[in-house]
Amino acid sequence: MKPTLKKELSTRKSLKSKLKYIFFAYKFELGVTLFIVAILTFFISTTIMKDHSVLNIAAYTSDPPNTYEVSSIQGELNKILKINYNQGRKTSEVTVGSSKKISNEIKLRSMISAKQVDILIINKRGFKYLNANTKNLKPIPKKLFAKRIDKQYLFIKHNKIYGIQADKIPILSKLSSSSDDVLCVPANANNLNEAKKLLICLSKRI
Repeated sequence: MKPTLKKELSTRKSLKSKLKYIFFAYKFELGVTLFIVAILTFFISTTIMKDHSVLNIAAYTSDPPNTYEVSSIQGELNKILKINYNQGRKTSEVTVGSSKKISNEIKLRSMISAKQVDILIINKRGFKYLNANTKNLKPIPKKLFAKRIDKQYLFIKHNKIYGIQADKIPILSKLSSSSDDVLCVPANANNLNEAKKLLICLSKRI
């Protein structure tokens, strides 16, 4: 059993040795605390940033694009949505992450729960989990893609399209790393009108 903190610190004269003891004796507790602070900081900053977005797109794939590619894609989306900073139009926001990391999966679920994802690109395993309950996803207008994309690339349930193979969608295909990725729309998305507007524009490019 460890001696009491007060007793142990009293035997150490220098501040450096006291801090060193605290670090090694309580490194687990300090690690957990720092982790919680980091998570809270991230979600607070993310919430503030997302509140200023016209459209939030999240892509969690096995091989996510780099920062430069994301910036380029975001610029293309802003043009399609006719975002003009001089007129005070807010920007679109693209968030990417690796589906191989558990921490990213937790982050994504939190973002969806917080209504911070309007269009989602996720692997088939994650899509299947969400699509198990149709209340989790918004149907994608059938008239937009039914005649433009082969049925084998559409994920249909109850005669409604809930997902599309992401690499078949112009521009957004750049966020997809394989044919295993599916595009869908979370039912609780905050910017459904903008999401629909983007999908209409992209469907015309197929």
